[in-house]
Amino acid sequence: MMWMLAGIGPSLPRLADAAPTPGPLAAPARAAGVDNSQVIDVNNIRMFVTNTGSVAYDKTTGSPGLEFPRGTGRTCVFAAGLWLGGKVGGVTRVAISEYSDEFGPGAMVGTAPDDPNRPEYRVYKLWRTYSSAIARNTALADYQAGAVPHGAPPVVVLPDGSLDILGDQMLWAVYNDADPAHHTNRAGSTQPLGVEVRQTTFASNRLGALGNSVFIKYKIINKGGNQLDSMYVSQWSDPDDGYALDDLVGCDPSIGLGFVYNATNSDVIYGSTVPAVGYDFFQGPKVLGVPLSMTSFNKYINGTDPDGPSKTYNFMKGLNSDGTPVINPVTHLATNYQVDGDPVAATGWLDINPADRRLMLSSGPFSMAPGDTQEVVTGIVIGQSIDRLSSVSQMRHYDDLVQAAYDGGNPNVGVPAGAPPASRLALTGARPNPVRSDLALDLVCAHAGAVRVEVFDLGGRRVLDRGLGEFGPGTHSLRLDMRALGAGLYLVRVRQGMESAVVRAVRMR
Repeated sequence: MMWMLAGIGPSLPRLADAAPTPGPLAAPARAAGVDNSQVIDVNNIRMFVTNTGSVAYDKTTGSPGLEFPRGTGRTCVFAAGLWLGGKVGGVTRVAISEYSDEFGPGAMVGTAPDDPNRPEYRVYKLWRTYSSAIARNTALADYQAGAVPHGAPPVVVLPDGSLDILGDQMLWAVYNDADPAHHTNRAGSTQPLGVEVRQTTFASNRLGALGNSVFIKYKIINKGGNQLDSMYVSQWSDPDDGYALDDLVGCDPSIGLGFVYNATNSDVIYGSTVPAVGYDFFQGPKVLGVPLSMTSFNKYINGTDPDGPSKTYNFMKGLNSDGTPVINPVTHLATNYQVDGDPVAATGWLDINPADRRLMLSSGPFSMAPGDTQEVVTGIVIGQSIDRLSSVSQMRHYDDLVQAAYDGGNPNVGVPAGAPPASRLALTGARPNPVRSDLALDLVCAHAGAVRVEVFDLGGRRVLDRGLGEFGPGTHSLRLDMRALGAGLYLVRVRQGMESAVVRAVRMR
């Protein structure tokens, strides 16, 4: 496969002892119809994945479906899913995956849906490495027999015994919107578009950016026999970033990013260290061979959800639900991107009324003739730092790294797929802490290179940025003068190449 994303180069180690180790497998359980049994859980994220277009939603219990950090019981996304919209003969048609889904399990046969209850139409889960060859071969044989014949990417065993999957864990499912009986969601309820979607969900077991990210690759095929015009693809979400009623959202059109963050530093679920959750089109649909980025960002609150396909389609286009243009209250100009200001810098159009938010990133328009295919890759990237705005800064930084890894094709050049690096940068021993003047730190470098230290305040602002020169492998003692800083909590980050390490420090007067 062209890109594996098991890590961003050799500088990012695995999450040691963080992910569950797959043991010997009995014959895999078969799911009839909708499969709500699978999660992606190889890194800091534990997220439900279904075979009906829904992710990050526990459909069995109706509960939030993305836990972060994994194992804590805390959740920062309630639900998410794929939305599609377009025109057939000038008439709007949409397919919605929300709390109820207009996609059904399985492939299409000709222009019609196949039997959704066929046992092979479930969610398949593969790991890059297994505890035994027997466990690996059992899982791979099941995948090859049930998934590959319906369009799943072929997987082989590499010379080192690992599987050549995307990431360190990969889930695959196929679904379609071709059954009119499924089109009952209040935001949809149109005739089918006639699309089959082959979804590959994957993540990597790494520290840093990839350890806080999940990728969703949609292969969308027009099998319905109709010309689909003015098509849009949307990543929808009901985020619920911890407590649901204090969410704010925003977007950055320059990098195709939408995100949710907390309105205060006192969240009921996460306290002061509430994360920020980003949604990104790492690869949008292509027009004339060129991928589009995010072309609109829309938000609404619980209770104002679109209740018809025209409102849904207007949202996808970046309009108000009635089809009128969105006006930026800061510039007074029409825009397709709501709340596109910078909350860290406190500039531009900002979301100011915390509520139970919904958000939609959309990309289009594009056309699909019968038989045409589009591949779209979206992702969820999470940052969690010392406060809500620092979490936004970290999420944006992680998103930049993950996008660079995706754009680079294969970030593991020279590194065996899935192999952890031998060592990493470490920063320990902050003393005294709290500190009045000089802060002593111990820095452990894995290799030689220039070292830089940065200090961030509670607002996510960089208040100190200093180059320290070249450091060789080994342990080094650092001393940082904090006397010019006011009293408060600070984040101290040391960087060497692509590696970074962070400690907290409290400055006393």
